[in-house]
Amino acid sequence: MNSTVIAGEVRILRSFLRLLVAVSAVLGGGALLWRGLDFSLGVLLGSAIIVLNLVLTIRVVQAVMVSSQPKTRLALSYVSKLGLTAVVLLVAILKFNLDPIGILVGISSLFVSGFLFGVARFR
Repeated sequence: MNSTVIAGEVRILRSFLRLLVAVSAVLGGGALLWRGLDFSLGVLLGSAIIVLNLVLTIRVVQAVMVSSQPKTRLALSYVSKLGLTAVVLLVAILKFNLDPIGILVGISSLFVSGFLFGVARFR
């Protein structure tokens, strides 16, 4: 694949990542004011999981697109991220009693960011 195409796509993903971090911060702050610290910690954990997943996905996809090796690395990356995410969420809810609804609100920062990014980019 053309390196300028890859660089352009990575630039778009990084601008989306910046928007995602900003939306996560706003959701975390709003949750702190609205429902308190426990809910806000859940929102921040959900947001952190989404941000880390996106950062890892950017790195793996970038490496896979440049490489001519089989795409098993991409599949293994997705399966391992899914498993790690499930373990982190399970421990956060069962051991640390974080609010599951707060975690879902944090995870929804991906959808809010996607909507805002699409509206800003394609208007």
